[in-house]
Amino acid sequence: MRKLLIVWLSVAVMHNLQAQQFKQISKVKLSDVVDVSQAKWVNLNRDTLLDVVLTGKTSTSELKIFTFENLTGLGLAERETLLTDIQDGKFVLTDYDLDNQVDLLVYGRNDTTGLIQPFQNTGNFSLSESDIVLPVTASELATFDLNSDGVSELITHESISEKSHIRIYTSSNNTYTLHSDTVGITVSDLKIFDFNKDGFADILLSGSNEVNEPVVQLWINQDSLKFKINALISPVNGKLSLMDFNADGYFDVWAVGLDSSGDRVKVMWKNDTGDLQVESVESEVEPLQIFSGDMNADGLADQWIFGKTDTDKINKIITVTDTIQLDTVGLLLIEPGDFNRDGNLDFLQVIDSADGIWVKLYTNLLEVKNQRPNGSAVAFGISAFNRAFIYWSPATDESTASISLTYDVWLKKNDESILMPNYNLIHKRRDVVDHGNNFTNTFKVFGGVPDDGYAFEVQTIDNGFNGGYVVCKGDVIPCFDIEPTVIEACRGSVVELVSDEMSYWFSLERGFLGVSETLSFTASKTDTVFSFIPQLTNCSKNRAWAVNVITGNVSASKTVFTCIDNTIKLGIPSGWNSITWNTNPAIVNQDTISFLVKQPQTISVEAHAFECTLQYTFVINLSKPDLTITPDRFQIQRGNAVQLEASSNASLFQWSPAAGLSDPTILNPLAAPPRTTTYTLVVTDSLGCTNTGNVKIEVQQTGFIPDLFTPNRDGKNDVLLIYGLTQTTSFQFRIFNREGSVVYQTDNVNDALASGWNGTTNGNEQPAGMYYWRVEGLLPDGEEVLLNGNKTGSVFLMR
Repeated sequence: MRKLLIVWLSVAVMHNLQAQQFKQISKVKLSDVVDVSQAKWVNLNRDTLLDVVLTGKTSTSELKIFTFENLTGLGLAERETLLTDIQDGKFVLTDYDLDNQVDLLVYGRNDTTGLIQPFQNTGNFSLSESDIVLPVTASELATFDLNSDGVSELITHESISEKSHIRIYTSSNNTYTLHSDTVGITVSDLKIFDFNKDGFADILLSGSNEVNEPVVQLWINQDSLKFKINALISPVNGKLSLMDFNADGYFDVWAVGLDSSGDRVKVMWKNDTGDLQVESVESEVEPLQIFSGDMNADGLADQWIFGKTDTDKINKIITVTDTIQLDTVGLLLIEPGDFNRDGNLDFLQVIDSADGIWVKLYTNLLEVKNQRPNGSAVAFGISAFNRAFIYWSPATDESTASISLTYDVWLKKNDESILMPNYNLIHKRRDVVDHGNNFTNTFKVFGGVPDDGYAFEVQTIDNGFNGGYVVCKGDVIPCFDIEPTVIEACRGSVVELVSDEMSYWFSLERGFLGVSETLSFTASKTDTVFSFIPQLTNCSKNRAWAVNVITGNVSASKTVFTCIDNTIKLGIPSGWNSITWNTNPAIVNQDTISFLVKQPQTISVEAHAFECTLQYTFVINLSKPDLTITPDRFQIQRGNAVQLEASSNASLFQWSPAAGLSDPTILNPLAAPPRTTTYTLVVTDSLGCTNTGNVKIEVQQTGFIPDLFTPNRDGKNDVLLIYGLTQTTSFQFRIFNREGSVVYQTDNVNDALASGWNGTTNGNEQPAGMYYWRVEGLLPDGEEVLLNGNKTGSVFLMR
């Protein structure tokens, strides 16, 4: 938080304090004295700056419209005025004719009828009065595309026969038709926003009911202009404002007005994924205007309240760390806006003084400038099922949290705009001070358009209502041949959908669902679900599922692979009743059970809900990777190596012990153990299930004995010696002639190694011929003593 260094001292120094952050740089006097009702920042001449439109009531109650030009961020100059015959008139800003110029939609009444009438922006500060589009008397009006078909609906508050009505009008070919009428709420303020991020704009209103009790209602848009009405706790009758105060991507609400006891309060509702819950209630003034926006370039939402007590007016900005008190002398209204395009919010004040009505401009003097947000890096669009599906990656900003950024979307086909944004399509400057038309959503599902090629742009807007000058652009690729797979599912059940690879998931009812290879889709109502894999103009990998929600009997099965002795959880979606599992003993009234797997088997469950019987079968298969080791026994001489031969369909391998192996983590390592060793191979599959095998390598600690010696006293090979043995725990070596008589023996391995047999017995030379030897004994490791790998052998004595 970059603190606003402003301290409230006294009224006498108020202007000095204001100058520390806000400084008056110009003022302009209205050419006529009117009872000012509204002033809005709006681009009226298609340059890069915000101009001003101001309305007021003349002495004869007629609405007069003033337009002011922004003089390069240094001041305002009155340009055009238009006197109408509309009484008690107010206006909303909207691009009525989709020409990328913001128009005025005025509502009020004339001498004969109530009216809603466009005043179209023809450029150069001129407004052209058009025909009345609806002959009704509205005290509140909002316009927005509530069903994402490119045509804005009108939401009005009207008083008819002394009863309050909230009405929604649809439009076709510039003709409005009453769609719905709700009786009983007198509206004091009305806001449009997608509070639950499902892609459909919701309605929030403050007012009073038929017995004059305060009401705040959230109308959740359930598509097709059907709404679920939720009454908020701790309601007030007053003014509403919106901003994502806790940076979680869901816009919160605060209101200032009168509570049920008639006290002046400020109430904050925190938005918990579309559920507005009371966060705080505190005393406040009677509101004239309230505003939410980043006034000090820290990325956080500040609150601006202009109101009054019984004796005084209050004009203050509430930041996280400060409360900034501003001037109230003669103040009629305030309107924040970045009129010099430096990134920081400035404001205008309309002042009633003795010599007329003045519009004063105050510039924001913060040295730290709020930089404009970045555009999205990734975007794609696909047209299918008479809808355009658009997705873009979340953008970033140096101060506003990425998840709190809003987006303005432009959709067009060739030169025809289908959805018009509130930024200039040429130089990308914003034309109004408002959030984007797509709120905080990073997707758009646009209905009522044929499957065809389109183009789109997306602008990012931060908490200071700065729009990024670099917009994200993309094309919508038509995909005509997506045939949906039909799935019948009981209401409340979960359908597992699998795509070929990482996909972007959408549904017709819920909009964007996420990015993943698989989707667990809860079948709450009939819907069509799509998995999109962007690949330029190729649609071959895109898939669709028509999920039909039914009541009655639904049967399904699921195969579960697990390891033996694993405890697994089996479950059905929550919300089912009378649940019975066919275990032994049976388990009832639990939608999830834990089960110890000892063998392959089948477990079924039956449950009931919404007149639907679910019969679900779990086929449990043991996962055990294949493993074959052949042969499972080797004999090698010490110092030699052997290739272990194993085969398996597992993914991980581990031999133990690792000593003597070239690599203990591969299937077929080389083994050269120093002594006889049994190696164990553990193989593991993708589920973590294992199989085990063994191979024994016998390492023969063998000595060596020649098969020929020549005791002829020539100094060469005269003695039969044993080679290669060192230590033994027991040892006996004997040589036999053909008759089986012992001709040489020793129990000392060192004698056999050093002295050996010289071919004599008791001093008598033995005849030439074949002799036979036998060795017995143990090595220190318990292995038998061997010569040439054997316990017996022969040697030829030659003279």
